[in-house]
Amino acid sequence: MTNDEIKGILESVPDKFRIVSEKIHPDVFSEFIDCYKDFNNQLSVDSISMQKREFTELALNGSIDSFRQIERILSNGNLLEEERDFGIVALNFCRFKIENDLLDEPIGLISGGLGGTENRMRYFLALEGKSEITKIQFDYLKEAFN
Repeated sequence: MTNDEIKGILESVPDKFRIVSEKIHPDVFSEFIDCYKDFNNQLSVDSISMQKREFTELALNGSIDSFRQIERILSNGNLLEEERDFGIVALNFCRFKIENDLLDEPIGLISGGLGGTENRMRYFLALEGKSEITKIQFDYLKEAFN
């Protein structure tokens, strides 16, 4: 990736964004986006479950009633884990669509797979060195990432 491509991506990020708080595997997001984009294409829609199809249709609608209906389905608890994760993605996209329709400036949606809260994203960091780190170095790193 070139510097210009990276710069273009960074410039396209809205000033305001929402971080998905739940741990959702990136493949679930990809599946939802594929279904969302190709919802009118029967071939791709036929390959997903009825529940995922319903979540996608509700997210596409993007109304407050649709948002509440997705919440009710998720709170029911009778879903497979894969369907629940798909529903959480649909809920976030529905919220995202409602907010962007109501606000003057766009809001972005970010997920790192590990979730997050407010404007902070969870991440995992592994360090390797030539020798064991000292307690002072560990405390410094711990403070830097808190």
